[in-house]
Amino acid sequence: MKAICLSTKEDPTKRPEFAIPSLALKIGYGIKKCAAIERGQALRRGDLGKNKKYMAFLHLLNLEWSVRISSNALSTLYTRKKECSRFIAYH
Repeated sequence: MKAICLSTKEDPTKRPEFAIPSLALKIGYGIKKCAAIERGQALRRGDLGKNKKYMAFLHLLNLEWSVRISSNALSTLYTRKKECSRFIAYH
């Protein structure tokens, strides 16, 4: 995920910036959807072990995705929108 989404302009003192921030947000939604589908299939088969693993994965994803990915992606989108409006205002 990091290799796909993060830009190469990483500065350790700044918040990570995404090359394609909307992609990061869409990937998160897709991962959650796939894990939920797999969890449903495990429940239909009666595989409680896999269900427990998918529940733990979804819980971890919900805990960390917003902090590590979506907040940075939304920040990148906001920064670019602000920069774009400044550029348009000067021309």
